[in-house]
Amino acid sequence: MIQRLAEGPATVTDLVELVDLSQPLVSWHLRTLKAAGLVETRRVGREVICSLRRDEFERYERAQAWLLAAGTDADAARGRPATDEATA
Repeated sequence: MIQRLAEGPATVTDLVELVDLSQPLVSWHLRTLKAAGLVETRRVGREVICSLRRDEFERYERAQAWLLAAGTDADAARGRPATDEATA
């Protein structure tokens, strides 16, 4: 869904068809993304239009990269090579 929303706004119906999940399950995921501040929605008639909040998504990506780098730095400080487990 994130990849699709990165291309531009989409309706819930579009997303349901894309991911082949039930409408309630897609709506649950969208509510989770909205609560995290990554997606915004607006109603147009009976349709709900979803958009990616690019600024918040980019902030989230930077924070994630910082956390992953911090884990790698902590391993290096302990004299251990970084492993997939340490950065997962």
